[in-house]
Amino acid sequence: MIRLEKRARQLLAVTIVATMAVLAFGVGGCSKTATEEPEKVLRWSYTSDIEQLDPHFVNRLPDFNIIMNMFNGLVRYSPGTIEVVPDLAERYEVSPDGLTYTFYLHKGVQFHKGYGELTAKDVKYSLERVKDPATGSPYAQLLSVVDNVEVVNDYTVKIHMTGPDPDFLQGVLAWRPGYIVCEKAINELGAAWAQSPIGTGPYMFESHTPGEKVELVVNPDYFRGEPLIDRTVMQVIPDETVAMLALSAGDLDYVIIRTTEAFVMAHDLANVETTETSSFGIMKVQVNANKKPLDDIRIRQALSHALNRDEIVTVALQGRATAEGVWSILPPGVWGHTEEGVPRYPYDEERAKALLAEAGYPGGQGLRSFENIIRAAWATDAEICQGYWEKIGVKTNITVLDGAALTSRANNHEYDLYHLSMGRTTPNQYMFDFACADNPQVCNTNVNDLYLAQRNEPDPAKRRAILEQMQRQMATDLFQIPIYRLFNTTAYRTGVTGDAENLWFIAVFYWEFMDIETP
Repeated sequence: MIRLEKRARQLLAVTIVATMAVLAFGVGGCSKTATEEPEKVLRWSYTSDIEQLDPHFVNRLPDFNIIMNMFNGLVRYSPGTIEVVPDLAERYEVSPDGLTYTFYLHKGVQFHKGYGELTAKDVKYSLERVKDPATGSPYAQLLSVVDNVEVVNDYTVKIHMTGPDPDFLQGVLAWRPGYIVCEKAINELGAAWAQSPIGTGPYMFESHTPGEKVELVVNPDYFRGEPLIDRTVMQVIPDETVAMLALSAGDLDYVIIRTTEAFVMAHDLANVETTETSSFGIMKVQVNANKKPLDDIRIRQALSHALNRDEIVTVALQGRATAEGVWSILPPGVWGHTEEGVPRYPYDEERAKALLAEAGYPGGQGLRSFENIIRAAWATDAEICQGYWEKIGVKTNITVLDGAALTSRANNHEYDLYHLSMGRTTPNQYMFDFACADNPQVCNTNVNDLYLAQRNEPDPAKRRAILEQMQRQMATDLFQIPIYRLFNTTAYRTGVTGDAENLWFIAVFYWEFMDIETP
């Protein structure tokens, strides 16, 4: 059922390739003048190139890893936690009714490359930009609860709400829609700004060689002080096993792990350490129930019952994930999570076959093939599911996409099945995708009404009750088939320090807290 390549054969096959790849990608560091200390360069890799670097549109890696080091929000997550701490704001206040947020900004914060000082006007512009339907940000729904943004003076800004939002700090302002951008730079650079953006973060964009690398340099004017690492270079290395060998050889410093082969190698190779965190993210298959016959709940249930999650976790993933806590859309650790009364559809091949027969497709006869779209990093997961589904008579064809192509098809719901992993921190972040106002193609009025009701409920007990009802409803509808919760894993060579646990997303790392010993 589950086929894993022989690791010995794999290592032999990629050793020479790794050496050639390192030479081709040119991951060696740069040097300062002879009288200065050597430049500290963090060389890291990812399997695909960036798509764009506008924080108000980002929805993927490695774009987000880079963006979070170029931009700041009013608040941010404390490293290794989901606790919200001040960022561009030195302090803030929330009114007792939850309808007014007042932020007092740090003075003297400078935008990159001479674009001037950040003020409350930039905060107002940034939040209104996300909220404006003309912008087209996928996060507009999260800011719909904002009534207006008031500039009190250059260093004080008030956000007035239409109603209370318990997730506003943690789920909006500390996340992608909360990054503050430079209006002057956007107006001057136009569409080119998304490829060479201007922020206030500890690192500045320097260059992008499509298909090869992205380079950032330290921001000497960073308001918290200049970080220890001088430069970062992201190399595009499609094969993680190649990256792992380069890491062990000292030609890379940091690798984001998404494949089982690289995970196993990380524990066997010399000079390699890892950070592994049981994350909030759930690997799942999004089902387009607007397409027949997937609108039949029995088909969706059959697809779920066909998957042997325990075998996937222990054999295919070599223990780098868990099948526990997957049935609710809100995973364990996220506020409001419950498993009580949430329907489950565990492995039961005979039940899966019976459901297909009940739906009029005994043994899969007469059932069309389903297209499963997926990014390259998760292609093996699609193949694993494909094998299980074939056993009950369901055929799938896998379409591997990445970058803009995948984003476009996913956003337009141009698929039968869509493999994805979603790691977030708050209920609204997980559920806003199902709001009818933004996604009429996946609109479920029962879910939408519950989403709107819990979003502005200030009473924690009442909100929790609504969230529990919503979790049961979504599991009943089964528009998403859960598979497992992944352990977020990063690997780095000995000498790299400051890597933090990644609870909610793959490789959420702040370079300003990291240091590196030059090889």
